[in-house]
Amino acid sequence: MNLFELLDNLNLILDNNVIYFQGDSFLYLFFSIFKRKLKEKNIISVKSVDLSEMDFASFKTEINFTFLGNRVFYWLGNIDSYTTKIKTELIYFLEKYDGPNIISFFSSDRDISFDKIKFGLVESDKVSKLAQFVFDSKINSDKFLDKFGKLDIDQVIILLYYSKTLGARYKNFLSDWSDQVIETESSLFTLSSLYFSKQKSQFLEYWQKIKSSYSDTFWTVFWQDQLFRAYWFIYYKEQKDPKNLKKISYKLPFSFINGDYKKHSLKELQSTQNRLYITDCTLKQGFGDFQLDFLLIKH
Repeated sequence: MNLFELLDNLNLILDNNVIYFQGDSFLYLFFSIFKRKLKEKNIISVKSVDLSEMDFASFKTEINFTFLGNRVFYWLGNIDSYTTKIKTELIYFLEKYDGPNIISFFSSDRDISFDKIKFGLVESDKVSKLAQFVFDSKINSDKFLDKFGKLDIDQVIILLYYSKTLGARYKNFLSDWSDQVIETESSLFTLSSLYFSKQKSQFLEYWQKIKSSYSDTFWTVFWQDQLFRAYWFIYYKEQKDPKNLKKISYKLPFSFINGDYKKHSLKELQSTQNRLYITDCTLKQGFGDFQLDFLLIKH
């Protein structure tokens, strides 16, 4: 099933006991709205569950029962963020699950054998349908994506909120400021992905392209945060601590979480953090214009 078929009729969610949303990346904004809509329209009760914090045996017991016959939509979130053990055990269990409740989750894995609700980039003819879903009303979406071509669903939702808030002034915003809203997050995400994957030539090219968009202060804070999260991600991974692993993975690129972390060591990341601190001090004194470039490329 395509995602937009479901948006036309949310009751379709009731037709299966196990449903998974499959796409290239997890949509934090969309799924938050989706769960809210299920509750607002009284389609089904919704309960979010984090299996890295809940005992799996307790979860299996809970989902096998209903209260007075009322089904519950259990949302497990992005199961790619779970440990391999939890994810494998979950998939094996759900392959045999036949109700009475509904279990749903997101995964980028295309090989899971449940009914899929697939989604990808949004084309111009789908914008009005997405707006109708988000706001329960129509929004003028003519030429909405002319500037960008295609965007992911969360990016379109962000623009829709701006459109609804700004009204007639939205056209000026779209032409003058939308690049700052849409490109910033994706650009930083791409930059970080190239850095941690150690694709040095591609990283250097992209770094030179967007470096001037931000101040040195921004960049030192940004890289300190990325290195800090990367260090503790690897540490918690080695300690097999899924609860803290999930918390620290926020803002890290998916490529790092899914395997590029293996290209780094705790010692290496700590050393880079220390050198970044020295570079930050030098930059604040008005020196070392190219030290940050050298540090990032050397790593």
